[in-house]
This record gives sequence, structure tokens and C-alpha cells, in this order.
Amino acid sequence: MLMKKFLVCTAVFLSVAAPAAASESITVYGFDAAQLQTFILATYDGAGQMDVIERNDATMAMAKEIPASRVEHLMPEYRVPSRDPLVPDRWEREPVDFAEERATFNFRPSRDGGLTVRMRADLVANPGMWRRERTVSRDCGDFHAYVRYAQAFFTGGWGSGLDLEARNGRMYVADVLEGSSAWDAGIRAGDRIRIINKTPADSVALDYFGRKYQWSDYGKPFTVEMERPNGERYHAELSNDYIPAQTARLERLFGVSDVWPGWTREEVEASTRRWVSPEEKKAREAALAVSSSGMEFDDAGRVMSVASGSPAETAGVKPGDEIVEINLVTFGDMGAAKARETIEKRVAGGLTAILDLKRGGSTVTVRVKKPASGKK
Repeated sequence: MLMKKFLVCTAVFLSVAAPAAASESITVYGFDAAQLQTFILATYDGAGQMDVIERNDATMAMAKEIPASRVEHLMPEYRVPSRDPLVPDRWEREPVDFAEERATFNFRPSRDGGLTVRMRADLVANPGMWRRERTVSRDCGDFHAYVRYAQAFFTGGWGSGLDLEARNGRMYVADVLEGSSAWDAGIRAGDRIRIINKTPADSVALDYFGRKYQWSDYGKPFTVEMERPNGERYHAELSNDYIPAQTARLERLFGVSDVWPGWTREEVEASTRRWVSPEEKKAREAALAVSSSGMEFDDAGRVMSVASGSPAETAGVKPGDEIVEINLVTFGDMGAAKARETIEKRVAGGLTAILDLKRGGSTVTVRVKKPASGKK
């Protein structure tokens, strides 16, 4: 099995020209619908638990029966009138005779010559029963992880490169993408993950592991304690790094040549949200201590100093002024710490901090703003 089955909500595999961080999607090139269906069957439902109920060039649909208890609590309620005026009406949920999990994939050509897949998974109560069939939930569960896997496989996305499965309550590696940090660390299919960042892996859900660790922000590191099938244990340090498109695998799986090579590392880095280390966060917080407005005031809101040529001086703030309001919020309600943070962040971000100042016996309104680029 290449990939554990994932449930997905309505979404589109968007074009690779779109920023990866902005969407969970992919458009592939050089493959027809039949080849994409082969890939989906191997990755989305590798264990063959679902029945293919429709398959053609435009659509592939799969379904499997699930316990009715999974959808009973999602059914709408209806009022049952009471015949006794002393007894209130009661509410009952619509009955569920049986239910199914249904996944539908729609294929359409993209404008730039690729193939786009629209994907949807529903929990359906009483399927096929006239007037009683009802879609009760669209389960988005692990769509994030599945699309990240597909994106890395076809285009060269990012992640640690692990594909996981649960067996007897334990976490095992089902597959490893070549060129990933997991592959380079020597992790292979069949190995068991025992510990993730000091947390027992058996207590971590697979979808949580995908979101929290291996498919989260680009560059995020984590460690795992592993065990091979022969009992050998080893330590591995992983990170969500660039994963080259799996060109060789695609050629073997589909029997095609001239496979699109996918994104470059630079394209991936430019289009993703980067992980920020605790040290870098502290450095950023320390940078906020450097005044962007050029004014310093005490906990009572009285301006102590104004730097020469600063936005505060340009706006007309003077030492001795007392801050009354900041953007219509009174200084007393905001507090000195929040007031400093608000003023500095707004000025640093190019926004305007509107200050009402008490000066002598009158109130003065000033607008503190960083000068436009190229101006002093």
C-alpha cells in the first residue's frame, strides 16, 4: 500500500503556478485520467476497502458501507407532537438504516495543458433510498496530508516524505519518498515509529502527525525514534524540506517518458510559509523594542522623549504630551504595554496611529505614520 486512505472535503488540485501555501491542490502534466485514477486508487484507497461504483474519463466514484452510528448524531431532528396537552412535544432524529462513505473525483483539462482533479468525500445516510438519502457530512479529515503527499509526489513539494499506516495500534511507515529527509535519514517502508519529539507515537493520531509535523511549515524540524522489522532501533532527525518530483516512480507506475520535473527548490521555498525557530521569534520580539515611531512614554502615557526626525516628531508629538486615546481606544482601557505594541506595530507596518494628546489645557490629535518609501 502506497498511502493510507484519506477523507477529503470539496477541493481542487489547483495549478502548480499557484502558491503552495495558499491552497491544498495540484494540477499534473503528461498524464491522462486513467493514469491519475491508477495513482488515486493506489494512494487514496491502497487497501482496496472501497468499491468503485463509477469510473469513466470524467469521473471516478468509490464507496464503502460504514456503521450507522457514525452518522446518527448528524441526522436532522423533527418534532413529534404530543396528544396530551400536559406532555410536551418530543424531538427525534431521522432514522438511519445504513450509511456509506463516498469519495468522488472529477477530472478536467486545465487551460495550460494539465489535468485538474476535483475531489470530494461525503458521509451519506440511507444511500439509494428515495427521499431518505441524505449527505450528512463532508469529512475534511486528512485531506491536507493527502494533497501534500500528492503534491510532493508529482511536483516536488515539501514535507518529511513519510507515508504512514496504523497496525494494531502502532504507527508504521508504509512508504518513503525518494529525496526526502526521511529517505536521506535511512527510514524505509516497514519501519515502526516509536517516539516523536519525546511523545510516544502510539498516542499520536496519523492525521495529527501529518498536520503537526511532516506536512506543516516548510523547514520545521522534528526527531523520531525508529525500529526496523528486525528489532534494530535508531534515531532520525527530520525536517520538512524540498522533495523532488518522483520522476522515476512515475515512469515505472505509468510507463510514460518525459515526465514533467516539477518545481525547483527555489520555487517551493518562494511559495510556502516558512517555519520560524524559537530563537528567531525572540529576535523578532526584541526588534519590536526598537521604536518605529521614535517616541517613548511612561506607564501613565506621558511622552518622555521624541527622537529627532522620527515619525512622531514629524506628526507633532512633543515631550510632556499625555496620551489620551489611540485609534479611538482610551489609553486607560488599553494599558501602557498594549499601547506601545499597538503604536509600534502600526507604524512599522505602514499604518497610521491616531493619537489624541492632552497638551496643556487642550487636546491635540496627531497622526503618526512612517514616511512613504523614498521620503524622509
